[in-house]
Amino acid sequence: MKKICKGCGRNRKIGKFGIYSRSADGKNYYCRDCMQLVTKRYKSSAKGRACVRKSNREYKKKNKEQIRKFNREYYRKNIDRILYNKKCRETLICEEKPDKLKINKGRLMHSIEINPMRKR
Repeated sequence: MKKICKGCGRNRKIGKFGIYSRSADGKNYYCRDCMQLVTKRYKSSAKGRACVRKSNREYKKKNKEQIRKFNREYYRKNIDRILYNKKCRETLICEEKPDKLKINKGRLMHSIEINPMRKR
């Protein structure tokens, strides 16, 4: 079964169209490629960016604890990489990733060799 896209005018397979319950056949009027372009254009506009920011704020308010839990778990799993990257950003000079880890106050810390003569 095929359908004509209102955006590009091509005759495409029905599988190339998204679901839209208000239309007679239950499929969107625009193919997925055209909808992707429309969405990209809208999100790059000022009105679209404001709408995205608003929905992000609302999501963060509703799911505060879930986000906090995810961030804690992510930090716990990636603490060595996070601390290594933080140390590199603070010094702006960093050699390759060291093999040794040392524990400082219950946290994993990298022992980093820094070459002060090296320019970034």
